[in-house]
Amino acid sequence: MAAVAAYFFALLVQENRYEWALIPAVILAAASIAEFVVTDLLLDKRFPPRSAALLERLQQKLITTPIHNEIVSALNSCVSGFHGCDPSKISSTLHLRVDVLSEEDSETVPSLIQVANYTRPSLGGPRWRTLNPAVGLVGRCLRLNDLVWVNFRDRAEYDYRMVAEFGFAPEDVQRHTTSARSYLASPLRDSGRLVGVLYFFSTEPQVFPIAADQDQLTRAGDEILRLMRVAEIL
Repeated sequence: MAAVAAYFFALLVQENRYEWALIPAVILAAASIAEFVVTDLLLDKRFPPRSAALLERLQQKLITTPIHNEIVSALNSCVSGFHGCDPSKISSTLHLRVDVLSEEDSETVPSLIQVANYTRPSLGGPRWRTLNPAVGLVGRCLRLNDLVWVNFRDRAEYDYRMVAEFGFAPEDVQRHTTSARSYLASPLRDSGRLVGVLYFFSTEPQVFPIAADQDQLTRAGDEILRLMRVAEIL
């Protein structure tokens, strides 16, 4: 994608079509920022060789090919199949499992990295974040290798339980999306092995797990696995 954007930017500037040249310029800038972030991750000494190789493949595929948009599209299709809720109030993303070195550097422990933008960018943080598997709903899904969910009545309950039940520090909670009230994390398995987590949350209360259609979750997971196999990420 970055190479294509650079080509069209140069072509449009050469033809003095400066206003149109802004479009590939923005794309090129976004791709450059994303590449910079991933390069930082590759230099992170916490990642053993196998995880570093996965990050390199992600850098090559998710930044320079349409696969990222196709993953987001699969998540959106999944949400549109949920029932008894407002899909416009649901945001979702994909976390992949990566191994990181323990503090003693003597063994590897499972972790997660967010590899897709949220389907509703105003609800959720940017991709390439590495998550602590010891905390949060996504971490619980990874540890249990099972579908998990939680609902909060209001902001006060959210603030309390995120610390008391999900292990976050109070200052970390304030950096999250605090308007969501219902959360769901679904394991993504490849031949029985957990390779990631599909993550959904809604600003409506009491949406999950009732609204989630298991067939939709399965289809979305299968499509995302297919995309990653074709792109040679997995």
